[in-house]
Amino acid sequence: MTCSGCWTKASQPISGERWNAIIAACVALSATPIAFASEHVERLRRAGLDDLAIADVIHAAAFFNWANRLMLSLGEPALPAEA
Repeated sequence: MTCSGCWTKASQPISGERWNAIIAACVALSATPIAFASEHVERLRRAGLDDLAIADVIHAAAFFNWANRLMLSLGEPALPAEA
């Protein structure tokens, strides 16, 4: 299985152990990254993800977690006051 097989097509319902394993890994990585452990990797493997797909899940979760935290720390955009 490759990374492209990690996500289901939009026409298919997203549910089941595969989806739950992906969500659990993403939550662990986002809430407290040190909470992500070998149990999450094993659950992803049992759900049918190979190493490349697991790396894809980890990288996507890490990137969006970083982007969200960055945007939250920057606050709302503000235009300079006109003089």
